[in-house]
Amino acid sequence: MRFEWFVARRSLRSPCRPAVLRLATLFSIMGVAAGVATLVIALSMNTGFRKTLGRTGVPRIRTSTRVSCALAAVQIRCYLFMAEKFTNAI
Repeated sequence: MRFEWFVARRSLRSPCRPAVLRLATLFSIMGVAAGVATLVIALSMNTGFRKTLGRTGVPRIRTSTRVSCALAAVQIRCYLFMAEKFTNAI
């Protein structure tokens, strides 16, 4: 038996741990597994869509430099505004 499986089995089936902790551990393991599965599915779908769009010749949407600079300026203004509010609150 591998060491990882030994530790996992020991922590899940320990007789001195309450059943509530074992249940919480099991739910957390299932939650992490579901999250990893969701990320794998989302990444594979994104890759498939990108390949399909590249194959069909649909042009990608690109923003001009002016639009990018305008968005950056708005973000900087928002940051400065929030920083000013925070310093005035203190």
